[in-house]
Amino acid sequence: MPIHKQNRLIGYLELGEDIDPIIDHLTSEGNNIISVLILKQLVHKKAWIEGRQLLDETADWELLSDYVVSGTDDPEIIKALSLLATPATINDAETVEIILNSKIHRGRFLNMMDVGGRSVGSLLVLQDVQEILNNHKRSTLMITLFSGLMAVTLFWIASNILGRADRSLRMIRERLGEEKSEEEKVPVTFKFKQEPPD
Repeated sequence: MPIHKQNRLIGYLELGEDIDPIIDHLTSEGNNIISVLILKQLVHKKAWIEGRQLLDETADWELLSDYVVSGTDDPEIIKALSLLATPATINDAETVEIILNSKIHRGRFLNMMDVGGRSVGSLLVLQDVQEILNNHKRSTLMITLFSGLMAVTLFWIASNILGRADRSLRMIRERLGEEKSEEEKVPVTFKFKQEPPD
């Protein structure tokens, strides 16, 4: 915010807030992991390192080529960021997937803008999807078992119906065969009545 005295610009007032408590609050609300990546070109290296050390947090300036990491101090996440933060995932907001603490996490990088509309970095939001995937596997297994059971049941019903139809046809054939043989046994005689000649 510009500060003026007698129509003359004498300086600016800037108000900021540490984002770590906000991130901690958002992380504790759900099963999310949040990391903030800030463009290095907007950060003074020495001041950033000193600030991180003052807060007793990891200050690895060389971790990523274009960004510094804030909002997390978990070594697993920091290590994962070096694999996840690629131009494709950050710029194109592609979905990323990683295993952390033996659980599958999926998420994406969201562009962070300042009030002037300038990109200042990215926000990585990862969600633990292990339980969702486990539920999906259980559902798939139940559907497969149910479908198999239905297929066996329908096959059994169809076999019974076809078996009965086959037995009925066999019985009908046998009866027809018996009737035919009875007809062959009985001699057929024909009598012709002679009419007297005219």
